[in-house]
Amino acid sequence: MSDDPTRGPELEASVTSLLERLPPARRARHLAAISVREHGLPPEQLARLGAMAEQLAGFDPEEALATLMRVPHGDAKIQEAIVTTRASIGVKRYLENDHEGAFAAWAAAIDDAGDRAATVLDVRALFHMLRGDLDAALADIDRAVELAPTDASA
Repeated sequence: MSDDPTRGPELEASVTSLLERLPPARRARHLAAISVREHGLPPEQLARLGAMAEQLAGFDPEEALATLMRVPHGDAKIQEAIVTTRASIGVKRYLENDHEGAFAAWAAAIDDAGDRAATVLDVRALFHMLRGDLDAALADIDRAVELAPTDASA
């Protein structure tokens, strides 16, 4: 046990426990704030993460994806909706503290999306930044820009 009550595994465990009790939108804001302080990330990422969490509140992306998969896939807008929904599945899993599941969902979405993966790469880059893996974030951003050089979000 640590002599310093402001450090150590006990404090980390209690913070994790508190975060798990928060609704996803508040949890996202707290995680982003912690990450911004620890890694010096731009504060606008905090707002972006909070907006994602609020948009996903009450939304079941797995159900939405199942519905989209029943629609003929020839339309470009349907294809983009499928890619975006798959990215949302990863976000929802991350906000539910299933980080491995989130990154697995994003990897599968990127594989399935092929040259339309810029949106998923952009989202995954944000979460790499939140984890402090700036090299992986930069690699995702670089690939997103290669796939969609005129897309402002990439």
